[in-house]
Amino acid sequence: MFSEGIKDHNTFAQLHPVVTTAWFLLVTGVTMFSNAPWVLGLSLVLATVYRILLNGKKDLKGSIILIAGATVLVTLINGLFTHNGATVLFYIGSNRITWEAFAFGLGMSMMFSAVAQWLICFSVITTSDKMIYIFGAVLPVIGLVLSIIFRSIPLLRKRFSDIDAAQKAMGRGQSKGLIRRGRQLIKEISILTAWSLEASIDTADSMTARGYGLHGRTSFHLYRFERRDFLSISYIAALAVAVIVGCIKNASRIYYYPTIRTDISMMAEAGRILFMTAFILLLIFPVLTDLFGEYAWRKYESTI
Repeated sequence: MFSEGIKDHNTFAQLHPVVTTAWFLLVTGVTMFSNAPWVLGLSLVLATVYRILLNGKKDLKGSIILIAGATVLVTLINGLFTHNGATVLFYIGSNRITWEAFAFGLGMSMMFSAVAQWLICFSVITTSDKMIYIFGAVLPVIGLVLSIIFRSIPLLRKRFSDIDAAQKAMGRGQSKGLIRRGRQLIKEISILTAWSLEASIDTADSMTARGYGLHGRTSFHLYRFERRDFLSISYIAALAVAVIVGCIKNASRIYYYPTIRTDISMMAEAGRILFMTAFILLLIFPVLTDLFGEYAWRKYESTI
């Protein structure tokens, strides 16, 4: 299970699409509008754990590269080009390099990494048919565009590997030298772009011919709101109230400039603990759901 990942064949993905989409929107929304390191760090850790649970240990390398790259890039850019803050570390010419600027950049890199990790998990859980089901009736164009975007990521990888293999089979993918390799890469990207644009035109024509988005058009789906979906959405809604109230009371935010501080007067310590408890229970919901589902399935298999 942990080596290959559970993919979309898991208990959380089997919930109603409205439930899973609501959970992802809530978690990513709180992460995007927070800047407190304890909130961002917790979200990043749970997002990384869930990504590895879904895709397997092979995704650990990709997660490390994403987090390290974002941390170095965002932290250095903000630290070197933002000169606000009271704690001066050193000077570059006449420019002040402050600790607060580096701390703010580190927080923003954690936010970017966490949101990116959650979006990767969302692309695994929410397939294109679920996306069309959620947005098709109200916003058909947006639903189609989102489904194509999430489907295009693995599809582009496969197409690029096919193009690269074909070029190597023709003896064109084994050039030596940086310039020749660069030209070959540009050529393969050009082929990939032309192929993808042609496929997108075919997809649009096909959906238009089938009457997608027309008023009164119905679509077939197998999604039914069951008892477990009601219990799940009730659990999420109850935690969402505590989390949103905490965000309104600034439990998920701190001040970086001119010095790093929290606004204690707007949020009591008991309220902050309640917010973090609710946020933790919200974040671990899909992980615990999938682990419990895998345990129940393994136990059932042992009785066969």
